[in-house]
Amino acid sequence: MKIFVEKSQSKPKVGERTIVIPLFEDQDRKGGVFEWSSIGEEISEILHEKEFLGKKGEVLILPKKKSKGRTVLVGLGKSEHFQLEVWKRSLGKGVRFLQERKILQFSIFLPGKIEEKLGVSDALRWSTEVLFTASYQFQEYLTNKDRVFENLKEITFLVEGERVKKEDEAQVKEGSVLGEAINRTRHLGNLPAIQMTPAYLAEEAKKLAKKYPKLKVKIFGQEQIRKEGMGGLLGVSSGSAAEPKFIILEWMNAPKAAGVRVFAGKSITFDSGGLSIKPASKMDEMKFDMLGGGAVLGAMRAIAELKLKVNVVGLLPATENLSGSGAYRPGDILRAKNGKTIEVLNTDAEGRVVLADALSYAEKYKPKVVLDLATLTGACMVALGGNYAGLFGRNEDVLAEVKEAANRAGEKVWPLPIDDDFVQEVTSPIADVRNLGEGPGGGASTAAAFLEAFTNYPWAHLDIAGVAWGSGKPYIRAGATGFGVSLLVELAKKWEKQA
Repeated sequence: MKIFVEKSQSKPKVGERTIVIPLFEDQDRKGGVFEWSSIGEEISEILHEKEFLGKKGEVLILPKKKSKGRTVLVGLGKSEHFQLEVWKRSLGKGVRFLQERKILQFSIFLPGKIEEKLGVSDALRWSTEVLFTASYQFQEYLTNKDRVFENLKEITFLVEGERVKKEDEAQVKEGSVLGEAINRTRHLGNLPAIQMTPAYLAEEAKKLAKKYPKLKVKIFGQEQIRKEGMGGLLGVSSGSAAEPKFIILEWMNAPKAAGVRVFAGKSITFDSGGLSIKPASKMDEMKFDMLGGGAVLGAMRAIAELKLKVNVVGLLPATENLSGSGAYRPGDILRAKNGKTIEVLNTDAEGRVVLADALSYAEKYKPKVVLDLATLTGACMVALGGNYAGLFGRNEDVLAEVKEAANRAGEKVWPLPIDDDFVQEVTSPIADVRNLGEGPGGGASTAAAFLEAFTNYPWAHLDIAGVAWGSGKPYIRAGATGFGVSLLVELAKKWEKQA
């Protein structure tokens, strides 16, 4: 996809190419598109006649006249309620509207008012990211070409006000890098488990190492995992014929004094629940259980592409959780890398068990902070639905840092509790910890308390079970969402400034 930024003239040749024009419900009808003699009067009349109201999500394509292109109006709702989510939904809907009609080259008018509300230094970046996320469709296995969407070819943003070309180009580049990284994460998550195995995920990491030589990748197979004492990962993987992998990505691009930060991502490439088997309904969705690791992989790709001056490590404990003849059992006791013992009460609470080894391994870097992401609990989905990730931790500085990055990324998080009462619930009478709490309530918090037992550094946990995949939004089609990639990159950008 080629993306250009051009300054909008008072009378651009809008008839030569299809153009997307965003309008508020309480649109000021002075300047901007209303000075474009070729369509300004027509739009003004349409608004006057209330053929288009500018409501959120509204789309209207104007009748084609003598011009080669079309004019597409997208509604933004009331200007006082405008925010990033509104822009992503409205722009995404317009992009998909055109892509589904095989219009792959078009312009987008980006009014100064929108840039002002979103932040002049961010609006183009976010808009570019939406071009990628809205137009992506998982179609690797479609054989009917009529059902396949073509990629966008050439997009031009028409902008207002004084511009600095280099700054505009930098925003577009960053938005493109993020969009591509998010879509690759989504693609990995959408792949069926027959293809997306631990070995496949490891090969994906190796490809990144070849593309970005400074990104060092290590892959531990089963024997090395055993030598490392990663009993959690070994236990969970024991019911599968697929060999587990422990994937390490190291991006060391800052002085040692800057310290190291670590991202850890749950990477269960398929989760049947093991012997504590899940119901058949929606078990197919358990191919998405590697999206914590997928987000880490996507973020590391973007960090390397942007050449951020930070020291960041990504850890992906990858395995399937199946019920083969060697499967681990309820009642088993496993020993994690840091020596702590885990009583297994339910083999379907496996994500926290493999993360125990990853969080323990993180200690070797003496990290300034560790953040883990995991599609961990249905309890978090019940609590927060499909729009917010659960955020857990006790270090207020780390929590504030994650929340700030989430706001910058346009990815929603919400703090949930973790305290000594939840710690007590996961304390086992016969081992150090157990992988379930005492009852059905507070499952997301007891899972976080379990993870905390394997940390001795500043740490936070993101439960992304409700946001990692879904039925789709206007700016993102159904399936894997790539949640977390942008958030992690925003954290890395802030750390770069602190170095």
